[in-house]
Amino acid sequence: MAVVDIRDILPGKGEVTIGESIVEVRGLSLHSFAETVAQFPEIIAYLDGGSISDPTALLASVPDAALALMACGIGKPGDAEIIGILKVWELPQQTDLLTGVLDRTFKGSARPFVQALLVAAVRAARSSSAQPQPETSAPSSQPSSNS
Repeated sequence: MAVVDIRDILPGKGEVTIGESIVEVRGLSLHSFAETVAQFPEIIAYLDGGSISDPTALLASVPDAALALMACGIGKPGDAEIIGILKVWELPQQTDLLTGVLDRTFKGSARPFVQALLVAAVRAARSSSAQPQPETSAPSSQPSSNS
């Protein structure tokens, strides 16, 4: 292996197969990853302490964070059009792309991060369904008095 000047090293890239197509992905830099995840305080709180103060917000944040990470990994960070396209992909397509981006980012050790996001989503869903729901009862009819 040759010693090179750091200026000669280009960011790595990989390929992810989505159906019949190939998508080029790059791993995220520390700054890109931090800036992207920082947009989702519910996820940060969960990853920091595992507590879920607002299950609904956490549940809503997981897919949005995944879409943001995918867009960043294909070189389109914050691109609303790209995020809109990714949003309607089927779950297996989204999972393949997210895994490809995170594998590049974490050099093949993305599984713990993905599992943490999935556990957060499941815990949020359980907490949300366990919270008391407001009662929605039919209005009671008052007996009429005929005088």
